[in-house]
Amino acid sequence: MDHGKEKLYTAKRESGMDAGDPEVVEAYSSLRRDDSADCFMLLTLVGKLPKVQLSGTGKSLEELVANLSNDDGYYGVFKLNVSGQVKFFHLFFMG
Repeated sequence: MDHGKEKLYTAKRESGMDAGDPEVVEAYSSLRRDDSADCFMLLTLVGKLPKVQLSGTGKSLEELVANLSNDDGYYGVFKLNVSGQVKFFHLFFMG
């Protein structure tokens, strides 16, 4: 492998997205906890700046889909138990 490319692929970069809103941080922390009843977190992209705001949390895929509209862009995380292991699915939706 070309070592120049290795550095390219292993470099850590920030997304530039402003996700520091305390509601967003708490929702993500809650979703990651094993004792949390929530199974998703949905964020709405706000304006032209890379910023997100919490759109919702909930307990089902149906609830997540009900929060989507064709007017906005979204990023979501859905937690699901697959064969006894917790898996996190990331989704992007552009309305």
